[in-house]
Amino acid sequence: MGFIQTGAGGIGGGDQTVEGVKTFEDLPLLVDLPVTDEQAANKAYVDLAVAGGGGSGGVSKKVGTWSSGTTLTVTHNLNTTDIIVSVRETTSGEMVIMTSVVVVDVNNVTLTASETPPAGGWRVVVVG
Repeated sequence: MGFIQTGAGGIGGGDQTVEGVKTFEDLPLLVDLPVTDEQAANKAYVDLAVAGGGGSGGVSKKVGTWSSGTTLTVTHNLNTTDIIVSVRETTSGEMVIMTSVVVVDVNNVTLTASETPPAGGWRVVVVG
């Protein structure tokens, strides 16, 4: 592999095309906010905007325990009504099937069951 010349005649200002697989000793700097499909994004952008659901899509979750009563309101703060809710027994892992789910607004959901949770409670997961 040859060396890449920097300065005059090498890497500098202006648009350039680089082809093939390249290996870097030090990682190159990436743009903070990609605006085209061809731009690479840094980890902070991916974590916030994509994986964290910060406006560009992505999925987040809220997990909690339902320990008493037949009704539970979960404040998930996912800022969406497009959610999936699952309820399972904490000790056995079995899904609690007879649970009514009502999406109250973009940050809250109300769950109602036909019976109270057992001593170990139920695990509630809201994904959105």
